[in-house]
Amino acid sequence: GEVSFGSTEPGVNSYGSAPTDENGAYEITGLTPGKFRVTVMDTTRYSSMYSGSHEVTGSETFDIEVRSAAVRGRVVDLDSGKGIDGALVTLDSLDSLDVPTRSRISVATSPNGEFVLSGVPEGGYKAIAQKEHYAEGISEVTVDAGGSQPIELKMQLAEGLLVRVVDRRDSRPLDARFFVNDSLGSLVFDRGRDSPASDTARISLPEGRYSLSVSVYGFATRTVDLQIPSPDVLIALSPGGSLVITSSATEGRVGQLVNASGKPYQRSLYRPDGKFEIKSGTTTIESIESGAYVLRVYDNKGKVENTRPVVIKEGETTAAGL
Repeated sequence: GEVSFGSTEPGVNSYGSAPTDENGAYEITGLTPGKFRVTVMDTTRYSSMYSGSHEVTGSETFDIEVRSAAVRGRVVDLDSGKGIDGALVTLDSLDSLDVPTRSRISVATSPNGEFVLSGVPEGGYKAIAQKEHYAEGISEVTVDAGGSQPIELKMQLAEGLLVRVVDRRDSRPLDARFFVNDSLGSLVFDRGRDSPASDTARISLPEGRYSLSVSVYGFATRTVDLQIPSPDVLIALSPGGSLVITSSATEGRVGQLVNASGKPYQRSLYRPDGKFEIKSGTTTIESIESGAYVLRVYDNKGKVENTRPVVIKEGETTAAGL
């Protein structure tokens, strides 16, 4: 493994890392005294084994207890109840959106659909089962020192559609991230975070209504409605426009853009509610899809204290004062 210390002190740039030996020992030198975030990475599968904090006061010995357990379960066909051979099961950490401190561990199922994921750090995870021609099976699981209860992931044979993403300006392919939510808002397809970006995604879903969100860095995130079965889908993205918010409040606020349909504009695949921080002074929000919105401003108790209409135009900057 590899141990790293990164300063969390404002204005302090102090970082150090070192591999562990066969006994788990490590040595890091040259750190500035202060508060640090400490991480331990499993370098064989590039996943986090530990994330915590420690205050460095000088030369010392700091022992890190890495606690992990095994997660067991089975992937089955929703209709027949039989185990599914060769499905890929992935545990994706829910505890942090910060890639360096997250855990993502995968394994394939046996012929009867069983799987075991060993060395899983404690925490909350999203378990995802994937196999071609099946809709994904997704469940949340909590791992503690004793492991977790065996989990069952159910998958259903489903017709697939191909989603392709291009630049609206010149039709060149764009490597994208894809999320799909069902009509109840539950995540049913996930090609985000650590998944390799691609300009296409083959999505298998049971019949029904869904929303598909597509994101590319530097482009405005776009969400479209799907009715499955569906023909293949082409999504064209553009950089969008920017919103500059000037706030005279002494404390920060939370903002949210709501479109003409009354739905929050989901700028990030990881914030379905579309909310963002408004700082005292000036806040710039980039890569917003062009259109008419209502800017909602929430106070520190989560109540709407202000609203105002804003219009975002492609390639332009819109100003809003609070």
